[in-house]
Formats: sequence, structure tokens, C-alpha cells
Amino acid sequence: MSLASLIDALKRLPLLADFEVEALRLLAFAAPQVEFPRGEFLFRRGDRLDAGYYILSGTVRLSSDGADGKARIVGAGALIGSRALLSDTDAGFDATAQEKAVAIKLPHVLFHRVLDEFPASAAALKKTLIRDIDAFGKDLAKKREKLLAIR
Repeated sequence: MSLASLIDALKRLPLLADFEVEALRLLAFAAPQVEFPRGEFLFRRGDRLDAGYYILSGTVRLSSDGADGKARIVGAGALIGSRALLSDTDAGFDATAQEKAVAIKLPHVLFHRVLDEFPASAAALKKTLIRDIDAFGKDLAKKREKLLAIR
């Protein structure tokens, strides 16, 4: 995939949509592309994550209940392990290539470098995160009201 195509792909991520083009260029240039054959784990529940994975092609099965539990299948355009962009975190689920998958591995060290070098992108990320947290809080408040209404 060309550098321009990678930049365009990253720009489609809501988390990165307001980043400067040069910030996206650095991510696209410096982040490695990784391939996962069918059945290979990107990571397992409980693994320490130091990177998020942006799926470029293929599908990945996300499951927190083991092989027989409920699973969600995601494909191109999905960002898996987004919390790991900001800091080391433990995986809360297994991520397994359902079919051959290609992803951009976005290490949090690289992500923080981009935020340091591009303050406008860091400010855009802050706004996006605040907006997402506010929306989550409003959704929780609605659910709380529904639960309180149950008699």
C-alpha cells in the first residue's frame, strides 16, 4: 500500500480524523505493516499491549469468552486496542485473524512522538477524546434513568 493510501486510511479513523496531514504521514511512514495468517493471534486476553492495530484488510475475531464465547468480527477500517495508543494496557479480549489480515501496528511510543511533534494534532485528539467521554457519560446517564425506572 502506498504512503498516500496509508495516510488516507488513517484519516478515516475518527480518532485521527482531525490530525494534521504531516502527523498522519509520520504515522504511516514509521508504523510497520504486519500480516497475520488465518488463525494467528494478534494478541490474547491478558497480554500487555504496547500498540493498537489498524486493520487494512482481512477480518479479525474479537472474543473475551474464549473460543466458544460470543465474538465480534471486524474488518478493514477497524482499530483494535485503541487504549494501547495512549499507554501500556492489558488486552481485555483475544484478537485472532479470522482470515489473513494485514494491519498497521501503531506503537504507543510512536503515537506519543507524533503528539509531541504535532501539538495541533494533540489538541485535536484531546477534543475528540473529550467529546467521546461526554457522549459515553450521557449514554450512561440515560441507562441509569432506565434502570431507576424499573420497579
